[in-house]
Amino acid sequence: MNAILASLPCLVVVDDDVRQLENLALVFKMSGFSVLTFGCPVAALSALATRPGPRLDFAVVDYQMPLMNGSVLAQYLRACYPKLKIVLYSGSPEVPEEDLHHVDGFVRKGTGVVHLLQEIAHLRDS
Repeated sequence: MNAILASLPCLVVVDDDVRQLENLALVFKMSGFSVLTFGCPVAALSALATRPGPRLDFAVVDYQMPLMNGSVLAQYLRACYPKLKIVLYSGSPEVPEEDLHHVDGFVRKGTGVVHLLQEIAHLRDS
């Protein structure tokens, strides 16, 4: 079983909305990903810093979260995992253009999870 999980692409989801986090985790697991979830960006950074194991392939991060926004989190993640593909997934009406420079993709929450899966597939193929 561990060999199977190790061969799946690993995706990290960080969102302070617990229901959103659980729904995304379920969708990603059903789509063939090994999923790590965090409800707080600081908890994500702390856990990932001490995490042994396989690489991280993708991250989906909310923009508006307590303590730091998704763009700041993306900068920290990129410093630790330079090859990590990061998607900002936000319901925020406005995300400053400069904050989009730290991520590989952007999907608005209102467009549905299908667009998020398409963005990740696009990043996987690029």
